[in-house]
Amino acid sequence: MDYLRVDYCHNFRLGSTLPDYVHTLSKVSFLKHRRTTDGYGGVEWWSNNGRRIRAYDKYKEILENDKKDVPEARGVLRFEIQLRKKSGFLQRRQRAKSLKLQDVLKPEIAYCCLVETLNKMCVDLGFVSQDAARNVLDEHFSYRKATRLLGFLRRLDSGTIDNHRKSSSRSAFFSDKQDLKRLGLWPPSAVPSELPGLRLPPLEELLSDQIVLLPKGPSESPVFADCLDSSALPEKVA
Repeated sequence: MDYLRVDYCHNFRLGSTLPDYVHTLSKVSFLKHRRTTDGYGGVEWWSNNGRRIRAYDKYKEILENDKKDVPEARGVLRFEIQLRKKSGFLQRRQRAKSLKLQDVLKPEIAYCCLVETLNKMCVDLGFVSQDAARNVLDEHFSYRKATRLLGFLRRLDSGTIDNHRKSSSRSAFFSDKQDLKRLGLWPPSAVPSELPGLRLPPLEELLSDQIVLLPKGPSESPVFADCLDSSALPEKVA
């Protein structure tokens, strides 16, 4: 059976810190376009070729679409990858010219796509607070470089990563990005407190708990239990 689009998703239980994550994620630059959504309280990134990433408040989405109050969905951030077949993303990743529905429904493919995307977006390592950034940078770099990088971070308060990428050379931008990424400062937390990274537990653990890791079919209505759950609290992160 052929397919037109596949969605891979994961539920992160963030509790009261959900708005803090949304605010921080709104600074992340990925794919060609980005916008902060008002309806579900989240962020979307997309390209023109049929690839879209969404991170949003699952409780608000259920309330608006299904008109249901689902208490267990409060504080849940849904991270979702939408891939249209025309994008060719999965074909290139799997090095296969043709993929059928049964191929893209494999749990290991869904898992790897989610993990790789979170890593490429630099949101899986944690978000250091701006207040702690000075000390972190001083510990790893010379005074001159630490001051320059701190100034870069301060400018994010009034703009986005995209804005600063356009205002600096390509080599300088990506060099700074690598330095800040490994320290959990790409981007920093948008709130005074540090935020743990968005990381998935090992696939074996998820499968052993008999939690389904499959994209929902195009005819299914959005429901809360159709994707994995995990917590972003430090002690729960794998």
